[in-house]
Amino acid sequence: MSSPRSESNKEQSAAVAAFYSSIGQALADDANYPAAIRQHLDEEKAILSRHLAAGKYSVVVEVGCMDGRLHMAQVLRFPLRYVGIDLVAESVRKLNLCLSERRVPASRAVGLAMDACQLAKLDCLRDESSALVIFPFNSFGNMAEPSKVIAAAARLTVELLIFTYRTDEASNELRASYYRDSGMTNLECITNRSEVRFSSSNGLVSHAYTPRWFETEFARFGYRCAMDEFGRLGLVVHAVLARKIDD
Repeated sequence: MSSPRSESNKEQSAAVAAFYSSIGQALADDANYPAAIRQHLDEEKAILSRHLAAGKYSVVVEVGCMDGRLHMAQVLRFPLRYVGIDLVAESVRKLNLCLSERRVPASRAVGLAMDACQLAKLDCLRDESSALVIFPFNSFGNMAEPSKVIAAAARLTVELLIFTYRTDEASNELRASYYRDSGMTNLECITNRSEVRFSSSNGLVSHAYTPRWFETEFARFGYRCAMDEFGRLGLVVHAVLARKIDD
């Protein structure tokens, strides 16, 4: 029997999937990207490439991969295995169709429709310690229960690379403009000591957490976080288990 909390997570994940299957598609339409968001995504790619070029990983899992448009091709330029996961089944279908058309074998790359809380179900992570789990384009801010995702990653001893937004006023204004231009209505922005939460009357819910939140929350699961700002509104968080650093 499911607990009320697990049912709540399922309901929130279903709501995220429904949003990004419909009105939320506008947020992934590059015609709606202002210059700051285009720069943000370009710099995401540059930062990820630097991490991959270090040669320490054999598997990359992209959480919130959409149809593979963000980082799949970039990852496959390296001798790495790629797994993209997303809540939206249609996006995953398009990703796998793209791989099939390119004749990329499933042993090299695959898309899966699943929740990030289910990372432990991925054989490639259970059997491989040199894995990197990436969260592009603030997909981490869509997690219904981020602490459960962190806990799942810690059990697998994998590293995390999270691309998110800063929480200062200027970054919030840039995000608000992007959301409005993408058709989000009646925007509300709530800030506190831990996060900035944007919501709209047509279903948007997007969190961006403060550096202090990342430090304290990830430390609960044994992670140390290195953080850097990029672009006009970006923050990248590289989380590594402390015991792996000490080793």
